[in-house]
Amino acid sequence: MRGSQKHAAHGRLAPAAATVTGSVGSDKPLESMTDALGSFPATHVLLAMPPAEESYWLEDGLLTKARALTRTHVTQVVVPSTLPRARNDGQ
Repeated sequence: MRGSQKHAAHGRLAPAAATVTGSVGSDKPLESMTDALGSFPATHVLLAMPPAEESYWLEDGLLTKARALTRTHVTQVVVPSTLPRARNDGQ
């Protein structure tokens, strides 16, 4: 997860009074998740994903694969895009 994605995910969870920790790991999501689970006893894994049009991981069944690798509850949330928006005003 890029730093900007981490901040966006944290921002979405803060109003729920959730205690959140995170780190930037491998650019391979499943490797990053298993590395993190090996270093602390998580009670929940949250996969913060970019919108589908910006992500190839969703097409590869990331959530299903992540759930198969752990007994820890795994959910997925889509965070807002951090890419600049294209202009539609002809400029």
